[in-house]
Amino acid sequence: MTAGSAVRSADDPQGRPRGVGAELISHTGHALRACLNAILGYAQILELDRAHPLAPVQKERVDQIQASGWQLLRLIDDALELARIGAGQLTVSMEPVALAPLLRNSLAQLDEPAVSSRVGLDAASHDAIVWADPARLRQVVVKLLLGALKCDRHGGSVLVGLSRSAEGGTMIRIRGDGLALAPGQLEKMFLPLDHPAAKDGPAEGVQLGLVLAQKLVELMGGQLQVHRDPTSGSELRILLRGHAPGGGPSSAADA
Repeated sequence: MTAGSAVRSADDPQGRPRGVGAELISHTGHALRACLNAILGYAQILELDRAHPLAPVQKERVDQIQASGWQLLRLIDDALELARIGAGQLTVSMEPVALAPLLRNSLAQLDEPAVSSRVGLDAASHDAIVWADPARLRQVVVKLLLGALKCDRHGGSVLVGLSRSAEGGTMIRIRGDGLALAPGQLEKMFLPLDHPAAKDGPAEGVQLGLVLAQKLVELMGGQLQVHRDPTSGSELRILLRGHAPGGGPSSAADA
């Protein structure tokens, strides 16, 4: 092996210097975001133009443009965040977080009635306090809820609850009664997007959000798991460290 090839393999198995891919994604993502914001802006102008109101059929088409545009914008944002994580540029601000109000706030962000009506919060869930970044944790919960709903093709409900983990921390459990995943899909849910088997993973548009959610949970010192029950659907579990009175993560959860 030559010195040059040794350097390339240390950077990337395919010979790309580390960080080049993330930089390219970042530049491309910001350019796409600027174009998409212009498209969404013009769509909103058409929708709000009282001097030239849209016919019903035109309004329906503009609504479709906006819905697709916002979905694409979320995908671009996810890609940009993954690029930042890959480049080591994304940090988390850890603090004690009360989960009950955070979960209620996360559910409130599902502002579409057709979506929010399918999600419930287990009233029996205890009000645990964990060590996390509240904004990032809320982002993770919303992404997992939307992913669970999108993977459920039968219009079933999703229940969010809390329980203690065996390690002494807390689990956020997102269970979908119609979230039926084939055994082979479980291993593919959190594969890197450039992995050959990733294309056989969850529903279109979900994989990117799941990979980002996993990376964010890991940055907070937690774990993201999926548990499959052949009779009652599947469950996504966010394992988080408990909060100790001294101000940091509890030692039991770190053991």
